[in-house]
Amino acid sequence: MVKKIEKIIGYYGGIENKLTGLAKLILMFAIIGLIVSFVIAGNATRPSRFDGWGERGISYFWMLAGIVGLLYGILIYFVLSAGADIIRLLKKLNGIPYGGDISKASKDTNYYCSACGKLVHNESECPHCYKKFNDVSMKDGVNTS
Repeated sequence: MVKKIEKIIGYYGGIENKLTGLAKLILMFAIIGLIVSFVIAGNATRPSRFDGWGERGISYFWMLAGIVGLLYGILIYFVLSAGADIIRLLKKLNGIPYGGDISKASKDTNYYCSACGKLVHNESECPHCYKKFNDVSMKDGVNTS
């Protein structure tokens, strides 16, 4: 008889996902606010029937308000995302299931010629000293093959 096997493929929910969702929502509102402020600034520069004060000045005000609002939105996005990552890390350290992914750093790799020590790209020979490379892979100066 065939049985149905339950496998946990991930978790969702928790305060960390609510923080991430709130961060994305605030960033979205900041972008919409920037667009709306530029639309308002464009409308404020049109000639009006009244000789009112500061049609040009009010347009710069709305553009500046939109840009400042976007900068605050980006700042709040990073702060809330960092808080969500901290909660995930604390839950992971304590063995509690957590929702979402912990941010990870990516590896940056450069290749150098072992003869002259200069930086090389994916080539079969060094462009500086013109020596051919072997297919031996090295990691931190140690042969890994």
